[in-house]
Amino acid sequence: MHSFSEHLVRFITKNRIAVILFTLLFTGIFGYYTTKIYVDNDAMKSVPETLREKLELKKLQETFYTPFVLLFMAEFEQGTLSEKIDSMSAWAARFESIVIDSARGITGTVHLGTVKTPVRGGFFGIQSGFVVPKGDDISDDVIRKNIADNSSLIKGLISDDEKILGMVLSINPDLNRPRVVEQAFKIHAQLDKYRTVKTYMTGEASMPFLISRAMKRDFSIMLPICLLVSSILLYLIFKSIRFTAASLIIIAISLVWTFGLLGMFGVPFSVVISIIPIIMFPVGVANSIHVLKTFARHRWQNGLDFTQSFTETYNELLRPIFLTSITTFFGFGSFVFSAISWTRYFGVFCGIGVMISLFLTILLLPAFASWEKKTTLYSDDSLNIPEHAGRSFAKLLFDTPFYKVLSAAVVVICVIGAFFVRYESNPIAMFSPKSEIRKSDALITKYFKGTSFFYIVLTHKTRSLADTARWEEVDSIIAFLKRDDVIGNVSSILPLLNRTSMILNNKPVSAAGISLLLKAKGMFGKSFGNLVDSWLTPDRSTMKLQVTCRNIPGYKYTRLARQIQDHITTRYPDWEVTIAGPAILIDAMITLLINTQVSSISSSFLAVFFILVLLFRSFKIGFFSIIPMFISTLLIYALMGLFHVPVNTVTVVIMNTCIGIGIDYSIHFTAGYLFIKGSCENNREALIKTINTKGSVILFNTIVVGAGFFILVFSSFPPIRSFGLFIFISMLISASFALIYLPVLYRSYTQHGISSNKESVTNV
Repeated sequence: MHSFSEHLVRFITKNRIAVILFTLLFTGIFGYYTTKIYVDNDAMKSVPETLREKLELKKLQETFYTPFVLLFMAEFEQGTLSEKIDSMSAWAARFESIVIDSARGITGTVHLGTVKTPVRGGFFGIQSGFVVPKGDDISDDVIRKNIADNSSLIKGLISDDEKILGMVLSINPDLNRPRVVEQAFKIHAQLDKYRTVKTYMTGEASMPFLISRAMKRDFSIMLPICLLVSSILLYLIFKSIRFTAASLIIIAISLVWTFGLLGMFGVPFSVVISIIPIIMFPVGVANSIHVLKTFARHRWQNGLDFTQSFTETYNELLRPIFLTSITTFFGFGSFVFSAISWTRYFGVFCGIGVMISLFLTILLLPAFASWEKKTTLYSDDSLNIPEHAGRSFAKLLFDTPFYKVLSAAVVVICVIGAFFVRYESNPIAMFSPKSEIRKSDALITKYFKGTSFFYIVLTHKTRSLADTARWEEVDSIIAFLKRDDVIGNVSSILPLLNRTSMILNNKPVSAAGISLLLKAKGMFGKSFGNLVDSWLTPDRSTMKLQVTCRNIPGYKYTRLARQIQDHITTRYPDWEVTIAGPAILIDAMITLLINTQVSSISSSFLAVFFILVLLFRSFKIGFFSIIPMFISTLLIYALMGLFHVPVNTVTVVIMNTCIGIGIDYSIHFTAGYLFIKGSCENNREALIKTINTKGSVILFNTIVVGAGFFILVFSSFPPIRSFGLFIFISMLISASFALIYLPVLYRSYTQHGISSNKESVTNV
């Protein structure tokens, strides 16, 4: 290692221009591929094709045209009913004009002006007509009467006081939904500027776009602030613009290379991928801080020349920083087993980015530092914790029951906190209750009776729906569904059948009404026939029910679907039932993500442990090194429960981040201890010296990176606040536990086999 380090340093410094040009060349290549990155926040595409809920949704969409929808609502301050309906018709035309890649983004809209209903007249005594008749001479009183007569067909499309009108927008299923939603929200924003009307928009299809928009907005503000704060702190530590700039440049180049690979392999940029820079920053900064602070110690404290200083630095640190990077790589790489492609890509490319950062740190820091000039900016007290402080801290650890009391407190917090941990599958819960989207969702729920949807497909075993008894059973099933407080409305073809039967026979369900509606295909006109086809299959053997649910954070729609299916199959055994839809799929997707996260964390612990054992060549060292990180991760998990922070698509990566970053402190302390131990009189003195030398670097890293993450607590997006806060807390806890538990463990058990030979640290 000594010979390798010396040759490496001499090669880099001698060929520093070539090294920098090599770096710039590849940065240009990868920079080109970053332009190939495309944004796709459609969460449905990240779900595996084999997931049952996705297969059922695809089956549903093959049977019925069931698009994802947006819900739009306008609150008018003035205007006649006719004027309000005309406005909705004009706005619907604007939404339907959205074009993405030469295709219509909105395939259709439903509002008061589009609803058709059976009316008296025609050859058979019945025909179709609009609820709102066409023509300039139609009075508002006529419209109100038609609305009253067809109230079951227009639920959610108009409020009782006529101030609020609603619209349903169907999104083209063949297009990128977030792109369509983005255009729809632009129109919504333009309409909301009118002084006499207030508009609202929500729906499950809008959640990926809204989450992405919130994260982009906050990252565009918070990340520059984080960078500024971290830069200032780095300068206060290094007291050198060159070293500060070198650390930041290496991180920037690492990100370009990482995202260049993303574009090269055609991986979509999603809301989860956007977290990668936040993860790579602490890893890159940590490596730079350790290398440059150790270099400064050898250069100015020990009086070595430049080459000797960097050689000794790499002798001491190559193994630790390689260990920290490879364990971080496996910590995030364990996401490769995730069934959700978003988290799988996140884990793989985050791990690759960490290794790229390591490579560039080793390659570029000597090149940048070779231009250094000796200054007085690295005074002794800026490099180490004062010896008296180290001795006082060691006395607290070794001569008092402090660590025992701390351990007991941690156990109590972990046990209590575990009971409060909750998992959140509802995207609406990611937004603050005071946010515009939550207010829109609540108001639209009031009139639409909900903003989450799923569908029930019923097929009678006789393959016929011509019997009145079967429709009475359907009516009973709908009545059962409506008894659940979560379900706001159930839409079906039954109101059309009731209306038709009332016109023909003056009773809700009649054989004549069934026959006319099912067999006289197209007799009401093409548009009305299409309406019937949206609820019944062409062979009239299968029907669809649309269930509208309230968007309740924490609610399990998959459990509701199972309860409904069990009820129907038990009470009505002649009906075959399939239940599918966006609400159920999103719920199942998050559940799958969380379940795979358990295996991911387990594999992360095992991978990190075996790597430490292998590279430190000691089972005990590997076991001791992982203990602080293991306790820290459990404590963070418990604290999330106590602070009522749910585990969702963003916060789910906090655990892996705790592992990936937290283990670094243990590795650097352990490597420093093993490096120092052979030159000290006894074990206690070695630990005190390790605390003095490595403790300062660990604290510097924690302060710099932690402060950057802490800025995120001022985000307007709750998951980002939680992410920043708990990464900050995890760094404080991981660093503290490494400095508390490792000295205790190594003092108590060193005599039982831990080597004091430097070769155990420096030989790779």
